[in-house]
Amino acid sequence: SESVLVDGETVVCIPAGKKAAVAALKAKDGSEVWKTEMKSVGAAAGYSSAVKTTVGKTDMYVVLLGQAEGSGLVGVDAKSGKLLWSYNGVMNGVANIPTP
Repeated sequence: SESVLVDGETVVCIPAGKKAAVAALKAKDGSEVWKTEMKSVGAAAGYSSAVKTTVGKTDMYVVLLGQAEGSGLVGVDAKSGKLLWSYNGVMNGVANIPTP
């Protein structure tokens, strides 16, 4: 992914792979903070940037991934990278470009 989100001392990127759909790195040295593993991820990230939000008391990053079942728009926990939810209804067969 070419898109990154800088959140304090953390850089959030979107590799869009099964072993790291979303990843957080330390800005200081690039070492891994966490990664979000998913059973299926589309061929690439969507054409949009991740955003940070808070729902209830949970800080999360909302990211648009590829078209595979179980990916689409996802929310991951900002502290652990755990997948919190996914919504595939935003996907189409051409281009997926809305910023969450």
